[in-house]
Formats: sequence, C-alpha cells, structure tokens
Amino acid sequence: MVVMVTGVQGQLGHDVINEAVRRGHKCFGTDIDIFYSGIIDETMASKLPYCHMDVSNLATVDRVIDSLRLDAVIHCASFSDIDDAEKPINYAKVMKVNAKGAENVAKTCKRFDAKLVYISSDYVYTDGKDNVMKPDIVTSEPESVFGKSKLLGEQAVIDNMERYFIVRTQWIYGIAGENFVKQILRQGENTRTIKVADDIIGTPTYTYDLARLLVDMIETEEYGIYNAVNEGGYVSKADVAKEVFRRAGLRTKVIPVSSENSDLYTEKRRDVRLCTDKLRKHHFRKLPTWDSAIGRFLEQIKYPTKVRGKLPAKE
Repeated sequence: MVVMVTGVQGQLGHDVINEAVRRGHKCFGTDIDIFYSGIIDETMASKLPYCHMDVSNLATVDRVIDSLRLDAVIHCASFSDIDDAEKPINYAKVMKVNAKGAENVAKTCKRFDAKLVYISSDYVYTDGKDNVMKPDIVTSEPESVFGKSKLLGEQAVIDNMERYFIVRTQWIYGIAGENFVKQILRQGENTRTIKVADDIIGTPTYTYDLARLLVDMIETEEYGIYNAVNEGGYVSKADVAKEVFRRAGLRTKVIPVSSENSDLYTEKRRDVRLCTDKLRKHHFRKLPTWDSAIGRFLEQIKYPTKVRGKLPAKE
C-alpha cells in the first residue's frame, strides 16, 4: 500500500510514518516546510521521501496526491496549538488549516479513490461534566475556535468521502514534539513542589500507541468515527504528573489545585471523557493503559540519562 502522512514533522505524524514503514507500506511524508525540519533520530521518519505540501492550497494537495498514486492518506497536519488558536489574530489561519485543509485533502482523496484517516480532537465535544462521550454523538457546538475548526474538518470529510476514518483523540504526547509530559519532567527536575490542575479530566495518549491503531485502520474497511485514547481510566492532569514523577524517580510533590492556579497549564477546567468501546466492536485493538504508556515513553527518551537532549525548552 502507498501511504502519505501529512504533518510528518509533528509528534503523531513522526510515529505514524514509522509504524507504516514497519508494516511494509511505501510511505511519503508531507508538511508545511519546504524541506524536512523535524526531529532527526535513528528512525525512518527523517529519511523517507518528503514533500512540501500546504494543505490549505487545493491545487497543491491535488498535485501531490496525484503524483504519488496513493492508496491512503493519514492526515495528521493541523493547527494544533490550542492556546494560539483562541487568539483573534489566528482565527482565519486556524480555519484555513484545520477546516479548509481537511476539505482539500478529502476532495482529493475522493478523486483518486484513496482512503483517508482524519485526526480530530476531544475539543469537538463541549465540557462533559462527568459524562462519557461516545464517538457518534456531538452534543452541541464546540466552545473553542480550535474545536469548531476540527468539527468543520470532520464535516468536510463526511461530506466529501465514503472511505474515511475520523479519529478523535486527546492529550497526545510523543518523542518528536513539545507536550505536557515533557513539560512536567522539566518542571519536576527544577522544583520540589508543583501545582497541577485536578479539574482537567481526560486520558493521556501516547503517539506510538495511537500510530499503531491508525495504521491498523487503513488496512481494513471498517470506516467511521472513533474515539481513541490510552486505556486505564479517566484522570486529572495532577494524576498524570504524579505518575510521571513516580516512574521517572523524581521526588517532586504534586499539589492538586484548580486549573486557574496551576503552574503548568493555561487551559481552563475541562472534563471530557472519551468512550473507546466502538474500537473493539469493529475488531480494532484498544490502546494499552495510560500509566504503562508513560513508562514506555520514558524508556524511549532514555530518561534520565539523556533527558536534557530530548526535552527542548521550546519546540
């Protein structure tokens, strides 16, 4: 199978293309930069053929996908900085990349009869307030610009495609980008106590595990909308910090506080719990537990012996 991964310089795109290569697929990576400028490591992500592709430009998307004769596209490219997405100066760009970009990719995949996996977000849901969100229901219009843009992207895929997977995920972290687990580690190395929000509820998702599921999907015809996060229950950001410190061997004490008083996060209280039962109903493997995933991630970055070279202060 010939597979293109958009957003290959990001943490999810990096792991997805590596997983697809491991499965024996012929892979191409694309991103917004003219030349590949993502993480350079021992994996194939930085060695495979790379194409500059602006997903918001339909002519460019059409040309690239046509030239590669693709069987499937895993669309990881996104305006994913949630804080920046809410700044008025960025509204147009967020919609252009997340909504129009998804529409362009979907139209082109339809034209050339390629499967499409679109990576969406828990932000398409409003605050769940202790309700578990199932993938086939969006309760109301999202509260954030980012959430609205991702939901519009979903609708564009649905309107233009038949052979698609929409995957809503949450709190992703991986080796190839900046994320909250790396932020927690940096903070934990430099302080004895840290205040972390206990009113932001969800589930961390390790990109290595999610990538395996996404490649599983393109090898099937089980199309539809899915939720996908690591298993093991719904936890707060404070719970995640405690587990990171425990597995890292750091003695930093976590003080649970409201999100308004957290040392780490600018996002406000948010309780969104994703139901993943649909995965098993369609014969997909659920992801491993979130706490075991954190342990494997720390092994991947060789914490603590090489941590300072793996935890950039700014991506």
